[in-house]
Amino acid sequence: FNAVGNHDISDPVGNYYVNRNEPNFHHFYINTELFVFLDTEFKDGSLDEKQFSRLKSYLESTEYGEKNIFIFSHRPIWSEEDEEMKDFFLDNTRSTFGNNFKSEVEPLLIEAAKTKNIFWFSGSLGNAPASFFYHKDENGITYIQSAIRDLPRDAMLKVNVDNGIVTFETFSLNNNKVEPLEYYNIDYWKKNY
Repeated sequence: FNAVGNHDISDPVGNYYVNRNEPNFHHFYINTELFVFLDTEFKDGSLDEKQFSRLKSYLESTEYGEKNIFIFSHRPIWSEEDEEMKDFFLDNTRSTFGNNFKSEVEPLLIEAAKTKNIFWFSGSLGNAPASFFYHKDENGITYIQSAIRDLPRDAMLKVNVDNGIVTFETFSLNNNKVEPLEYYNIDYWKKNY
């Protein structure tokens, strides 16, 4: 499954991609786990009214007894206006005039995190000290970023869900030492970026 990114919608593939894959946001369930894929390119990092409305309904749903909600986006829109993270991902595609994450999306996540586990995964990890970024905020929302860039740091993340319990495994693609995901937190990035 793909969370559409800037290279997917840029010419010459952009029109082909958009025409074949519209809408570029979707969701599905596996048992009590909800998977939501967002298009953070369509409105320069903001969720348009249609995506926002659907995300709101997914986050508020109790129809399937949702335990974990996994959200995927290309851009880490959650970092752009955060005081601790805003300078970490400067090589990424970023919103030109800001986005609606802090003002509209984050309040929905905070409310949903009272009864469900929220995990937001992003890619677009440019110049970085590692293939991973991990942050679990004071509301219990977990933000993860990962990317493979044909570099010695390249690694993959495996997410396990067993009876609603989520765990992570990291794997190097170059036989380099790779730490557990939680190691690549804000403190790690501050020291190594």
